[in-house]
Amino acid sequence: MALSDSAISELRQQGHTLSIASRRDVRTVVACYARLELLPRKYGGICHGISHDLSKGGIKVRMFQKLRVDSRVLVQLCCSENVNPLTMSGAVVWTSLDAWNEQWLYGIAFADPDHGISQRFKEMNMPLVVNHNEC
Repeated sequence: MALSDSAISELRQQGHTLSIASRRDVRTVVACYARLELLPRKYGGICHGISHDLSKGGIKVRMFQKLRVDSRVLVQLCCSENVNPLTMSGAVVWTSLDAWNEQWLYGIAFADPDHGISQRFKEMNMPLVVNHNEC
């Protein structure tokens, strides 16, 4: 798992807690189709994967394509055919190779944490909550 200095600096400016052991937000296990579009759009590139878990501040995604730490992405999360996709922008803050499955795991921090994410998940009967005991 690798975090770049610029990603750490930007997340600190946004008030994120970077300690994995003391995350503010509880992660909800969510296995949904994830579509990632690299930003700015001039770079093109659309990647497809499966989400692992989700919180108000970010998401973990598994996919075959390799992305760089600091890559800016637009994430569309499709969990049901009956509900519009959940769309968030963010940046890759860590990567990890799952050599056994020949796939990459990515941690993506949202640019605007909880910008309607909790409400959308309530509509999908998948509530996200803050775990105040882990602050």
